[in-house]
Amino acid sequence: MLSRNQFISLVLFIVFITSVILLFNEFKTLSQKERMQRHQEDWISFGYKDNDLRVYFDYLTDFSCIIKEVRYGINDSPPVNLYVIPSCENIKNNKPLHLEIYRTIPPSTKRMSILLRYNDNTQSPVSFYDIKIID
Repeated sequence: MLSRNQFISLVLFIVFITSVILLFNEFKTLSQKERMQRHQEDWISFGYKDNDLRVYFDYLTDFSCIIKEVRYGINDSPPVNLYVIPSCENIKNNKPLHLEIYRTIPPSTKRMSILLRYNDNTQSPVSFYDIKIID
């Protein structure tokens, strides 16, 4: 049986460890967000396949542990279309996934907008991308 002082010491130790873990997770999330923001031009890419214009989201799937939601808009539309990002748990557990890394978009598309909502309930500013096809 623990004495009162031992019990208090144990509780304080648990609180300290929990705080360190929470701070580490917050730091990890911030560093991933910072890395994403530095490479904002890579969030999406465009290409043609079988005469279809596609937008690729594969860069964003690498950050599925910090992204809650990806919204996109075509041309002058606001980013209201939802791209479902794979769950972080499925990726961490190496579960076989049918990843949808692209969407077929109208060939008349000239521009897209992207809005990210993060797991910490913050969101990115709306980013705009002109269609550039990389062969």
